[in-house]
Amino acid sequence: MRLVLVFAAFVSVVASTEWTQQPFSCDPADQKTKSLGFCQTNLSISARAADLVSRFTLDEKIAQLVSSAPAIPRLSIPAYQWWSEALHGVAYSRGTPLNGTITTATSFPQVILAAASFNEHLWYRIGQVIGVEARAIYNAGESRGLTLWAPNINIFRDPRWGRGQETPGEDPTVTGKYAVAFVRGVQGDTFLGGKKNLNHLQASACCKHFTAYDMENWHGNYRYGFNAIVTKQDLADTYQPPFKKCIQEARASGLMCGYNSVNGIPSCADHNLLTIVARHQWGFQGYIASDCDAVKNVFRDHNYTKTEEETVADVLHADYGPFTMSGHGVIFSGSLQMSMRSCTFTWKLQRPRHKIWSSTEFPERKAHHQYMVGGTTAKRFRTMNLPTQVKSRTTQIMNKVFVVMWIHPRGMMQTMK
Repeated sequence: MRLVLVFAAFVSVVASTEWTQQPFSCDPADQKTKSLGFCQTNLSISARAADLVSRFTLDEKIAQLVSSAPAIPRLSIPAYQWWSEALHGVAYSRGTPLNGTITTATSFPQVILAAASFNEHLWYRIGQVIGVEARAIYNAGESRGLTLWAPNINIFRDPRWGRGQETPGEDPTVTGKYAVAFVRGVQGDTFLGGKKNLNHLQASACCKHFTAYDMENWHGNYRYGFNAIVTKQDLADTYQPPFKKCIQEARASGLMCGYNSVNGIPSCADHNLLTIVARHQWGFQGYIASDCDAVKNVFRDHNYTKTEEETVADVLHADYGPFTMSGHGVIFSGSLQMSMRSCTFTWKLQRPRHKIWSSTEFPERKAHHQYMVGGTTAKRFRTMNLPTQVKSRTTQIMNKVFVVMWIHPRGMMQTMK
């Protein structure tokens, strides 16, 4: 019943909020963009993204490479913030500041506690609520993005790891199942998957941190420059399976590379990891983001490259999108070919941002408006209480042990001691 009450509180707040239409590109009433290729809904997402990229100037491409992407007024492209957090509920972040009329969202137990229920339906329902609330806040005009950087599906191998509470635990199978259920819920897919039109995402989920990341600061080894030595067998049996399931079964639209190196190569500059494995072998078609300053760390902490320009060339060659850094001279230099930049932008824009802001009328959008003003009387909200079988003796004990892991949704990530 607690789940119902907490979620109901959020709905009541949103229902009392004046609905402000979030700016979308390709508004049919906008004569300036009506005839442009990227606004033609009869074309594929990839074709529309390619057309849009072809219209960007060099400076516009540079600006769009970072997490705080500015508006492009001449193309009626609104500003967008890629960085939003939703580990166990929509949380305070750059994308969702929670500083308007909506100041909070439903906060669920930390992931390791929810995972202890071993209930895939529960994980899916948690993801559903997070996705619906993220979309509702965005449609109310009170968030700047719908790309949620969750779940954290790293393997919790050492109990001294401070961020282990963010993960489903030490088991690759459980972690993989959690990723599938959570991502499907967030993105608006069915529990069994495969039923959702991925051209209309409810919100975007991003599986992180790819790969073998599970250490912050230990005996002088800091996460920004740590080199994880991992055997091929451990990668195949332990660290990679959750990410493979996240891509192939959950069809996550986002993937985040981590701070660390794996066997001497920084994750965010590893062409084999990001392109050969994730894209070619597993079929990933979404965007890849760096963790905070992970691009800079390739040069500064890993000493993998000689210059900042070479660093960005390497990570773009590795194939991924938004950086949480900026700088004209750092991002572009003579060593970068326009074709490489265009390829990066095409991946970034076609999944999922283009799907979020390029459509003005579709059933899900209307449904979320009804959800915002309809209160909690709908049957789907009345049935969200935890099943009796989940409230086992184990869960009761875990509730007492991990009560400290409840974090207020406005609390910044990674701040607990």
